[in-house]
Order: sequence, then structure tokens, then C-alpha cells
Amino acid sequence: MDKGKFVNLVKETELGLYRANRQAKELGKLPLETERLLKNIIAMEHAVERFPKLEKELLEQLKQRQVVGQANELFKQIDLVEKGLKNLSELRERVAPFVESHRTRRIYAFGDGANAAKFARQLFEMFSVQEILFKPRFIGPIDFNKMASDLKLKKSDKGIALQPKDLKPFINAMAEKKFSSNISLEGSGLKLVWQDRKTIAVEANSEKLFRLDRLCNELLGKCLEK
Repeated sequence: MDKGKFVNLVKETELGLYRANRQAKELGKLPLETERLLKNIIAMEHAVERFPKLEKELLEQLKQRQVVGQANELFKQIDLVEKGLKNLSELRERVAPFVESHRTRRIYAFGDGANAAKFARQLFEMFSVQEILFKPRFIGPIDFNKMASDLKLKKSDKGIALQPKDLKPFINAMAEKKFSSNISLEGSGLKLVWQDRKTIAVEANSEKLFRLDRLCNELLGKCLEK
């Protein structure tokens, strides 16, 4: 397959996935409605058992309505859905490892800002990052020259350079200024961006993200899709 066809395959798959996800959300409502209707039939059964006189009325109603025929059609559809889901489940097991092995970004959400900060510190420790670069991503009232001076950090055209030991006081300094988003830290192929005080987006290779998923779980956080 040449490059052009391969790129088209990826693009077509992306568009199809958006479409399939929209349809799947609608289909997700179907089991609830189906369950409600099947329970209605069970309620009819219980009513007739408790009040035998309703048996005659039930027969009359069923003659006038398509409950039996529609119920049997629904049973057939359930069988088809079960078979289709089984096939999809088998395909998913085959495809999921390939998809995850090419993940480059993950969002991690925590119950509070303290655990989010702890996650960031342990992340850089886990991968033995020696220098972390802070890149301002906004225009605001914070004087970064003063911050760099106060925390004795190196400032360059690229941003402010931190050592692992500087990370905790740096995060505390940002928290004191009530700054909770667009903090961007980079180092050794890792990139962290605080989306808010409790949510951090991480860009890294899939192997590192897999390890970070476990760290997130240890800190009672949630691993979200990008």
C-alpha cells in the first residue's frame, strides 16, 4: 500500500469512528428501553397470576394488539445483537493492543490539586528527569522574572529551567498565586499541561503512559481519553 492510500485509510477510519460513536451513544439507550418493555410483560404475567380474572382481558387485548408478534420480533433482534456484540468483542480484543501501543497523550484527573501535584512530582522522579522546562503559555499578571529569581531558577528564551528538587516549591508558588491552568512542564520526552488545578494532560510514548496509568490509579485518580 502506498503512502497516499494509507493516509486515506487513517482519515476514513477517523471519520468512521466519530460516526460510529454517535450511533453507539444512541444504541446505548436501546437496552434500557428493551429492559423496560420486557419488565412490562413480566408485570402482565404477575398480574394474571395474582388476579386470574385478568386472563380473559389479557387474551382480548392480545387479539387486538401486536404485542405477541412484536415481542417475538424483539427476541430475534436481541439474538442478532448478542451475536454482533460477540463478534465486536473478539475484534476489539484483537485491535485494542494495537491502538493503545500508539497512544501519545492521556488526561489524568484527580480528586484534588494536592494529588495532581504529587502525580507530577512522582512522574518526573519515575523517569529520572534531570531538568524540567517550564514554558509560559499565556499572558497574565504573574512576573516570571521575579518568580525565577525568588526560587533561584535559571531563565532562558525557552522558559524557566527547574531541577526535580525545584518542582515542589514551584508548584506551591503557582498555587499561592491561584494559578491553575496552562502550566506546561517538559523534560526527557514528557510534556505536562495542567488543564485545571486537578487535571493534567500528559504527552509521552505509550510505554510511559502505561506506567503513568498505574501511578494515577495509586493516587486514586482517573485515566481519561484525550
